[in-house]
Parts: sequence; C-alpha cells; structure tokens
Amino acid sequence: MNKKLISIVTIMAMLVVMIIPAWADGGDNTGDDNFGAAIYVKKDGVEGAYTLGTAKEFKLEFWASGIVGKQVVRTVSVTGDNQVSSIEYKDGGEWYDISGFNKEMTIAGNDLDRTIRVVFDKEGRYTISYGLVNTEGQDVVKDQLNIEIADGQIKIVKETETTTTATAETTTPAVVETTTSAAAETTTTTAKTTTVAPTPTTTAKVTKTQKPTAQKVSVGNTRIRKIVKTKKSAKVIYKKIAKVSGYQLQLSRSSKFKKAVTKTTKKISYKFKKLKANKKYYVRVRGYVKTSNGTAYGKWRKKKFKTAK
Repeated sequence: MNKKLISIVTIMAMLVVMIIPAWADGGDNTGDDNFGAAIYVKKDGVEGAYTLGTAKEFKLEFWASGIVGKQVVRTVSVTGDNQVSSIEYKDGGEWYDISGFNKEMTIAGNDLDRTIRVVFDKEGRYTISYGLVNTEGQDVVKDQLNIEIADGQIKIVKETETTTTATAETTTPAVVETTTSAAAETTTTTAKTTTVAPTPTTTAKVTKTQKPTAQKVSVGNTRIRKIVKTKKSAKVIYKKIAKVSGYQLQLSRSSKFKKAVTKTTKKISYKFKKLKANKKYYVRVRGYVKTSNGTAYGKWRKKKFKTAK
C-alpha cells in the first residue's frame, strides 16, 4: 500500500513539474517563444452598423510574460484602400493622437492594453496592425485585424481577395463550301471545291482599372487671434478659412506635442476644459478639407499660454 501511494505521489509531482513551466510560457504559445509575449487586436464587438465619418473603437490586448524590463518600440497602424482622417488612443480616460502611442519604451508589466478609435471617411478594406518591434527593428510579436466597410456595415475578412480576369478568346471556325458542277457534253462529272479561309482568332483585351488620380487641394492657413484663459480652461479663437470642412486642434504640455489632446470642430473657436491652474500649455490649429481621396490639411499654427493662478 505504501509503495502504491509513493508511486502516485511521484507521478503527480512529475506532472506538476511539466505543467507549470508550460503555463508560465503562455500555454497557447502565442507570440515569439524566445521573447515571451502575446499581443491581440480583439475581434469581439467589431462587426455591426457603421456610419462613415464617425469614430469606431477597437480593443488592443497585451500579455508581457517574460519580456518585462526589455526595450521595445510599440506601434499601431491602419492601412487600406483609403486614408483615415483620425487615429487616437485612450490613456487614463483621455484621448490622444496616435503619435504618442508609437514610441520606444521599457516594458514595465501587462500595462499595454489600450483602446484606439479610428475615423473612416470612405468604404473599403482596411488592416489594423498592433505590434512590438525590438531595438534592431525586427518584429517581436504582432497581430492584425482585416475589416471591410460597405453598405453601412463593418465586417471582419480573413484576407484581401485578388480577382484575376481571364483573357477571353473567340475563334471563328473555318467554313468549307463544296460546289459540284456537271460537264454538259461528257460523262465525267467534275467536282469543284471552294474553301473559305478561316477567320483569324480574336483575343479580347482586358483593360486594367486604374486608380483615380489623387485630387490636389489647397488648404488655406489660419492663425490664432486670441486665447481667453481662466484657471481651468482656455478658449482658443482663430482666423476663419474659406472653403474648409473644419478645424483640427491639439493641446499639450509639451512643445513637441507629446500626448496631445486632439479635437475637431467646424467653429472658429474651441474651449479646452479641465486644465490645471498656473501651468504652461501649447496649442496649435489647422484647417482641413475632405476630398474624394481622403483629407487634406493646412499648416499648423501654434501658440503657448499659461492658465490663470
């Protein structure tokens, strides 16, 4: 009885030794085994109704495992049939321009879960890519989500389909005409054969569809006329530009606009709220025009200010 119990305990111990390292390595072996990480663009809740020109949110998930403390570059991109007008990420309850997300960083833990929102202006197919690149520029781990926007709906697609048009070939068969004529004063019948030459083979040409030439649009430049400041707000008033779709503004504590708050409006003023008293801020504004091939932007005009005490 004691020997049997010892055997059972030994087997259980061996199983534990085998299972725990596998679980610690991620279990499903997602990502790079040598780097020890997994990354996902969530598919849940993506499909459904969508209105062009509005923001669509996507969830990003990250599992650090064995890469805590390593130096990487975090990236998110949206590519596809058309250019998108806006990509932002959410951090601490605030939305920021995606330029602040794509950066070099040291992994501190499983703190890379984020939500991004994208504004699509035209129907088509798009790819959302989320990944980490090491300091040598090589992909460490990545995931992507392919979607299609059409008829007011977003759906997930496996890959971009390529359609090949076959060359049409039409062949006209040869026609053979036989005429028999009898000689009037002879008993011998002479057969006369007339052959019609075959019609040459006709090959239908397939014309490739060319992408429309990008529309060139000139966007006028604005300038900041005035900033009305209080302790916790700042109203930015700027010059009106003729024939623009709207204005894009960014606010940051950094002169390089790191972690900038991005806003869009059709008005010639915008009020930023929930600011901190007696602090220096930087603000910039530019006009934009929506075209059939995307969005064209004017030049940034920036100014610094300090909130009231």
